Amino acid sequence: MIDGGLVLDGDLEEATEEAFIEGRFVEAFALLHSYIEWLIVDLYRLHQAIGLGENVHELEAPVNENHSWQDSLNRLFENDAITKEEYKHLRKFNELRNKIVRRLILPAYQMRKEKVTRSEAFDIFMNAKELIFMLKARSKSLTLRSQTWYQDEMDHKLLG
Repeated sequence: MIDGGLVLDGDLEEATEEAFIEGRFVEAFALLHSYIEWLIVDLYRLHQAIGLGENVHELEAPVNENHSWQDSLNRLFENDAITKEEYKHLRKFNELRNKIVRRLILPAYQMRKEKVTRSEAFDIFMNAKELIFMLKARSKSLTLRSQTWYQDEMDHKLLG
């Protein structure tokens, strides 16, 4: 508990894998979705901060406080922080996650013919892991490019 509120203790990626392996699929997909959304927000804010340079205090409010998953993706894509293909993969994950969670939950309340197979859940889970890797790599790449740009600027000021 932090300030009287419940929090997940430990590594989020490990928690998603544990939930998935133990068959707690709704929990696993909820955690994956939240984690990917946080990575999207972090990447957008990093992209925005680097673009502002010394005016970093002008950063917009965090994306996850004001915008939907789709709004966040649109902002990343419009600002060239992700490619069209990455944009499509992230949208597809969100659609599949919504579909699979609804199909996992609804049978408890009504008879449904559509069931979620373990292989289908596994494929979506592995896709999400690839998206996490991609978003982390994008953030790292952006950070490295920013450091190189900053060093070039400092060298130019010192030598120029």
